Amino acid sequence: MARSAQLISDSKNKLKKVSAILEAKAKQPKNLTLQQFIQALSTQIDKMLAVGYTLQEVAAILKSEGVNVQPTTIKSYLQKTRAKNSSTANNNPASSQSKADINRKASSREQAKNNPDFSRDVEKKERFANNIREQNRDKALTSNEMSRRV
Repeated sequence: MARSAQLISDSKNKLKKVSAILEAKAKQPKNLTLQQFIQALSTQIDKMLAVGYTLQEVAAILKSEGVNVQPTTIKSYLQKTRAKNSSTANNNPASSQSKADINRKASSREQAKNNPDFSRDVEKKERFANNIREQNRDKALTSNEMSRRV
């Protein structure tokens, strides 16, 4: 037997209302995994680390809010997030500097104004980070060339 189509009264208004409700719900997932939670906070955590906070202090703040996580777990999830962002940046050269990198550098410059020793350390770290980025970029280019030849 053929099923008859159900008609919805005032469908235009109901469609708008239900669409808005679903859109709002989609923006707020019910529960996040710990990794998703750390990933969502990665920019703020990177800012804290850039100004001298430790992973232990970050973990203590999270614990005070009911999120029990070890500093090593935070470090691991941040590394995965950075790697993911790095691979995205390698595919899109225009976005080679993440917002976290830019914010970290700005924060570092502020501290460097007040402390010459900090300034030297920051410069060393930035040179090291730039060298690593270049090496990773070179590796990605080499692997792309290799895959084309095969």
